[in-house]
Amino acid sequence: MDITEDEKSESYRVTAGELRQFIEQFERLDEEKKSIAEQQKEIMAEAKARGYQYHH
Repeated sequence: MDITEDEKSESYRVTAGELRQFIEQFERLDEEKKSIAEQQKEIMAEAKARGYQYHH
């Protein structure tokens, strides 16, 4: 059974859409990760300003 050009086109559209969703989800998580890292830096800077030290 041969796949028609329309079916191929639709299949590619679905695959491209799915890939775009994965990429967008990954990028959102990356932004959240950066935000969390920035918040952690701010917390550590505040603790350091109050005289605490953190050894990782």
